[in-house]
Amino acid sequence: MIAFAVKVLTFIPDRISHANWLVAIGLGIVVATNPPEHPWWFVIAVALGCAVHMIGDMVTTQGIHLLWPLRPRLPVPSTFYRGRSFVRFPIMGKAGSGMELLVLTPISVYAVVGLACATAAWGGVTLG
Repeated sequence: MIAFAVKVLTFIPDRISHANWLVAIGLGIVVATNPPEHPWWFVIAVALGCAVHMIGDMVTTQGIHLLWPLRPRLPVPSTFYRGRSFVRFPIMGKAGSGMELLVLTPISVYAVVGLACATAAWGGVTLG
């Protein structure tokens, strides 16, 4: 998932696009050698990541097929409903637009800084 996120968010230029696997393997090694103490950390991290991703897709003009594979008519206005099953709240415009990049960049930087701080704390380094 980390490799996919690094590729999709274009943190690595296309000419060295396979380096996203190096980032993912490096972060995977850090997490594998220093796992959090709570036994549900992985389940919570994956579930939270999936939920945030779905919400992010839902705020684009495309929306998400919320009840896939079912295609029921949903009781929402057509502004929020496309193609019989795609639920959307189009406040971000098209996926990949400048608006999306403007919102995702600070969120991604915050996540990377948080991961760096957690890695430093696991290593016993204090920042302050």
